[in-house]
Amino acid sequence: MKQNLVNQAINVIILPFIPIILEFVVAYSKSFENALFSISSLTVLGATLVAPSLPNIQEHFSSTPHIEFLSRLILTLPALFIMFSAPIAGVMIERFGRLKILFPSILAWSFFGISGYFLDQIEWILLFRALFGVASGFVMTCVSVLISDYYSGERERERALAKQNFFSAFGGAIFLILGGVLSDIDWRAPFLVYALGFVVLLGARVKLFEPRISQKALQKDKSFRFAKFLGVYLITFTSMTIFYFVPTQLPYYLHTHFGVGGSVVGASIASVSIFSALFSFLYPRFRTKLSINQVYALSFFVLSCGFFLLYLENLYLLLLAFLCFGFAWGMSLVNHFSWIFSLSSEGEKAKAVGFLSSFLFLGQFVSAFWIEGLVSFFGLKCVILFIGAFSLALWIVFFYKGK
Repeated sequence: MKQNLVNQAINVIILPFIPIILEFVVAYSKSFENALFSISSLTVLGATLVAPSLPNIQEHFSSTPHIEFLSRLILTLPALFIMFSAPIAGVMIERFGRLKILFPSILAWSFFGISGYFLDQIEWILLFRALFGVASGFVMTCVSVLISDYYSGERERERALAKQNFFSAFGGAIFLILGGVLSDIDWRAPFLVYALGFVVLLGARVKLFEPRISQKALQKDKSFRFAKFLGVYLITFTSMTIFYFVPTQLPYYLHTHFGVGGSVVGASIASVSIFSALFSFLYPRFRTKLSINQVYALSFFVLSCGFFLLYLENLYLLLLAFLCFGFAWGMSLVNHFSWIFSLSSEGEKAKAVGFLSSFLFLGQFVSAFWIEGLVSFFGLKCVILFIGAFSLALWIVFFYKGK
């Protein structure tokens, strides 16, 4: 009964937005942009596709010691290796060029991602997820730098970043729903979706081109001053430790409190991604009225509202909480990259983006540890209340910084 109610409620909240989103895709997408921005969807797809399968994986490997922790590592372990590989990718991009690094990285991403379907030992799955993380770090850094290369000017670049997050969040939502449906069939089945990387690679090879970078601009400022970007790195890390509550803890929350299956879990997380796509597309309009600090303030305020609504354990308020999570995630993610590009020169750009990707996914990895530790000591509902209060504190900080 509860599952039917959740299904109906999700359909009510998601379906009205589908025509709007499809209209955006038709109106604003061209074949070149499809090829470019579809690569961005790979990074989100890699992080959350298997989230609906986590309860089933835990059940399949129930005889394995510490399987509760290890099953969550399947989702978060790639983030640790992105943390190490993304800065290396930034250095290699500057030395060898964008596309020479991007194409092999997408190929490796697909191969290591799909391998989970054929493995039946948790140790081997974790090993290939680690290699998958290395490939993801290279893909994410390459595509972000390419967007900065192809689009010049602050407003044009912000519109491109908004489109990037729109494509990645909306694409991630579609495949999260697919992953949820496939997880009800078999826990291995969602890993097959990673084969889409081969299709994306074909489109990228046909449509993308190596941008012309001014050698004078590169030589003018090849030094990289880490301290210059420390503020954006710290807020990126902090926000990700909070946001990654959704794919790591929400499946268990929904399963425990509402008794739903993997397909509904996937649709629930997908609804957050859809809202993220919609609001990130509106980011340039917000930036005409708000500063970067004010965008952060608004995002953390809405995020705190989402966690307080989640705490109330009401079905329809739960859907409103998904709306809040999507708004906060969509706005803040574009804001991170907009801030980093506004600070970096041509010679610093690739390294700056590499470290940003590193801190982004470090936050995902750390999230699994500190949230799981808090849940084991205080319980899930108390942790939800604490994160809501912490997000409210961050709102106060950025509210006064934005004045």
